[in-house]
Amino acid sequence: MLDGKQKSSTPKNTRTNSSAPSTKIVLPMPVELPSPTSNLRKRKPTGSDKFEQPQIKPVSIKTPAVTQKIERTPKQNQIQEIETAEFSSDRETNKMSMLRVLNKLLRHDRITDTDLIEFTQPDLEILKSIVKRKYKINIAQKDIDDKKSLAELLNQLDDKQKAVKRSEENNKLAFKRAIKFLINHYKKTHAAEVKDLKKKEYETLICREFFSGIALPEVKKRKAAQIDDFMPPMTPSGKNTKKTAGLNDEKLRRFVINPNTINAKYIKFVFGSKEFKSFFEDFIKNSFFEDYRRSRTSKLTKIIETVYGFFQKKGKNPQQMSNAKEYIEKNAKFKLPWTDKELKTCVDSTKSFIQRVNHRAHKQAEAEAQALLKKSRS
Repeated sequence: MLDGKQKSSTPKNTRTNSSAPSTKIVLPMPVELPSPTSNLRKRKPTGSDKFEQPQIKPVSIKTPAVTQKIERTPKQNQIQEIETAEFSSDRETNKMSMLRVLNKLLRHDRITDTDLIEFTQPDLEILKSIVKRKYKINIAQKDIDDKKSLAELLNQLDDKQKAVKRSEENNKLAFKRAIKFLINHYKKTHAAEVKDLKKKEYETLICREFFSGIALPEVKKRKAAQIDDFMPPMTPSGKNTKKTAGLNDEKLRRFVINPNTINAKYIKFVFGSKEFKSFFEDFIKNSFFEDYRRSRTSKLTKIIETVYGFFQKKGKNPQQMSNAKEYIEKNAKFKLPWTDKELKTCVDSTKSFIQRVNHRAHKQAEAEAQALLKKSRS
């Protein structure tokens, strides 16, 4: 037992008078200090310069995969582009899900209900409008409510699609992509030559190199009259002035680079250049599909950004959805990229058209030769 006199564990010699200054050690109450990272804009924590880690710059999504010297299949490149695509505002999860589904749809890769798991009701409504605009097919509400059923319907769209591209549309895509590819290739291989030139100037330079000496076909009277209004007068010797030569260069550039239509007249002219004919055939065979697929992800990203831009305000707003659906279904600026199936049809259609043009030209040349021979004998 403890001694009854021992009432306190504190020794007598440590007790102090209340009136005298205390010598007792009192621990301060814990005070919550501000986090070193809570006021980074105003100051840096003391000594942070000694252990500050270097900042790592994010890799740009525009860096081509070829710079990494890693061989990938076209499908792997497309997947890589999707994974590295960026969006500028919120709803990133919704946008990325939409991008994956649309890319699969245009590549004809199989879509499953797992691809649609993150789709909200607004996302499904957007997808419904896109399918209506692209494939002219209305998705029933029962399919919207059942994602497995919706996935199966999306996988059958190419077989159900009735609308096809016109021959002129196919020709335009093939030749426009070829011309654009040619310009970019020329700029890379003649970098020093075109470094200080404007767009029109280096386009004119390319047209001269491939098509100089080939007579331009006659244009419509209305357009010819517009051009003639600006034609400078001929010199007394009958030679064109520099302004006239410049105008002829501009006529050539417009006809080749920005044609109103890709018809037999256009094909006869550009194929009058053996160099361009050889380039075009090689482009269609080896580069057309990959070149278009490479740009398709960026096209889809811009489209999705525009569509989701209608939902900037927070909260439910029926008018936002109405505006987005109207833009998708009715606005002429909304153009979904071509599918792989449409690209193949484009190539087949353009080749067939060129064959018909060449056949008619051959027949016409034979007829003219026979006429001249008959005339010489008479």
